[in-house]
Amino acid sequence: MNNQIMAQVYGAETVTVEGTRYSKLWIGQPVTDPNAQNAKGIAFMAVKCDATVYDALNLPSYPANVTLDIELRKGSKNSLTQYCTGVRVNGSAPSPKAKAG
Repeated sequence: MNNQIMAQVYGAETVTVEGTRYSKLWIGQPVTDPNAQNAKGIAFMAVKCDATVYDALNLPSYPANVTLDIELRKGSKNSLTQYCTGVRVNGSAPSPKAKAG
């Protein structure tokens, strides 16, 4: 299943562990529900991404308003996790797509 999420990217990280590279984006979205009891201001979360997405990330500044291409992938313990396969600054061309995994 593929979705798109509009958010702000606040940063990105990558690390190599035992020869496998793991990357993630730190994103935030304004809390729009005035009755929200679990968050106020900006809700932050990490989204896993492919190393090609991290390498192609060329944002003019941080935070940056972007659209994320998101796939739902099988995570640990049969859970579903969001995985970013592409990022584009709103109004620009998309980054290279990650290979299906």
